[in-house]
Amino acid sequence: MMNMRRIQTTLLLLALSFSCRSAPKAPADEVISLLPTDPTPNETSVDIKNLPELWQATGASNLHDSNDRGQGVKIAVFDNGFLGWEQELGRTLPPETKLIVREGVKPAARNHGLIMARLAYAMASGQNAYNKNLPHPELYLFVTTGYENLQYAVDQAIAMGIDIVLYSQVWEYGGNLDGRGYINTTVNKAVNAGILWVNAAGNFARGLYRGPISSDASGSVTLPHQDQFLRFEIAEEMAQTRITLAWNDFNDSYDSVTNKDLDLVLEDTEGKRIAISNFVQNGDNKTDHFAPHSWEMINVPLRKGTYHLRVKNNSFNFDPSSEMRIGVYGPESTRIIDQVASNTILTPADNAGVLTVGASDSVSSSRGSFSFGGKPEITSISRVQLSDGQAITSTSTAAAIRAGYLAALWSSYGELNRKTALILLNR
Repeated sequence: MMNMRRIQTTLLLLALSFSCRSAPKAPADEVISLLPTDPTPNETSVDIKNLPELWQATGASNLHDSNDRGQGVKIAVFDNGFLGWEQELGRTLPPETKLIVREGVKPAARNHGLIMARLAYAMASGQNAYNKNLPHPELYLFVTTGYENLQYAVDQAIAMGIDIVLYSQVWEYGGNLDGRGYINTTVNKAVNAGILWVNAAGNFARGLYRGPISSDASGSVTLPHQDQFLRFEIAEEMAQTRITLAWNDFNDSYDSVTNKDLDLVLEDTEGKRIAISNFVQNGDNKTDHFAPHSWEMINVPLRKGTYHLRVKNNSFNFDPSSEMRIGVYGPESTRIIDQVASNTILTPADNAGVLTVGASDSVSSSRGSFSFGGKPEITSISRVQLSDGQAITSTSTAAAIRAGYLAALWSSYGELNRKTALILLNR
């Protein structure tokens, strides 16, 4: 029941096994973890130093003062990896915290999910460290690398009566950036079951291009620079860079197959080819280098400088409604030089039924407008200071901060949904 007194008085360095220099198989299901980097494995026990600041800035400290600390709330953190989670049990996480993995699946050796879990728990409970004498939420860590694992996690979360899902990741494909597609179909199962789904907006305000698919007779697709290139800039001396191309030929079924075919080429400014992603999207899974879905991906280390991207049309069956998007993901300073999209919200942050959270202190925080309204609906301070000197500013941490705060609100006001959560967050 709602407490009336309260109404009166809220990394990216992805190490992928796939290399686009040669294309032996279709791209694996991958989602983007929304931290600039994952802290290194031997740093998983570092402390979060600015929690009191975060509690005060969000208003969570007022809830903690009334002993509303997320008790009675089940929080599920969906992520690729939780490296180091066991050593945090009884230290910064409740000892009863559970890791849930589909049989035969090995969690990624990343601790992005662990940081999200620790942050959400601290924001809910008001605790720097676990204290058995204080109330706290239940915490469940779901390994969701790839589509099948995401499906499994959603089904398990529904069966377990999870209240809040924190998903600090987005997909480069699986949808047409309109709130639909097979990723959102899976997410909708959780939303329709009454789960409050909190999703990071993404950090791509300077790194996503969207445009029509128009090409000449040779297949060269028109792009902003000299009609054939999209330029981007690397500011670091060396940066692992992930470049993706996707086009709007997804529907609500994962088993759907596209017959529309584009290639992605990376070159230096002198025209020297650095890498190519050239899977065959022709609807025939007997073809060498066949890929069923409409996307290409390059993952390479790049030195400081400017680079060119080209797109080649192989199928010549696109129409005026066809649209492509190119994403360049690396350190926060990485940026597209030419035309940047006004809508940079990826799936499932584009879902009308999820609560999408942006970072109020980051120029890279994604945003966009849809037929059902704008995204993100809410922002948050996101800067997290770690005891080893690292500082993280990201929509990942913003979403975790809001998810934990919502758990504390849930303890005070009773069950929340997206609508009531937004009312409380915006009061």
